[in-house]
Amino acid sequence: MGRRGHPTGLRAGSVGLAGFYGGPNIHILDVLALGDPVLSRLPSRSGSRIGHFERRVPDGYEKSLLSRRLVVEDPELNEYCRVVWSVTRGPVWSASRLGDSVRLIAGTYDPLVNAYLLRSGVWFREAGLPALPLPNQTIETLYLPSSNLEDAGRL
Repeated sequence: MGRRGHPTGLRAGSVGLAGFYGGPNIHILDVLALGDPVLSRLPSRSGSRIGHFERRVPDGYEKSLLSRRLVVEDPELNEYCRVVWSVTRGPVWSASRLGDSVRLIAGTYDPLVNAYLLRSGVWFREAGLPALPLPNQTIETLYLPSSNLEDAGRL
């Protein structure tokens, strides 16, 4: 947690060591979507190397992760995120989670994502973080010192 009680966040192109050393008080936004259930359901940037399919982070998604409240700017994508979060973060034995799971697998919510992709035009993400750390980068430099991403201007 940051000094003001907000979760501390990090956008990373490689989450292994960062996740291991970051501990439980940091949320890593995985732009490669290897561990993000919402981003993994969105298309990747063209030209990505195999196994490292970089995703564009929708407006408001980082803020949603840090605040744990959905504030994704696109209303259809916000609803889709609500469903995915219900399935992946909801109470294990709840009826709503089971229902959302079945409808998600059946493709009931696919039109929400399709509508978002049609409206967003060229959706693929601009060049972002390098997939591998820079040669002079240490594990300590990957973390934001006691402030969240918004304070650092990273959102």
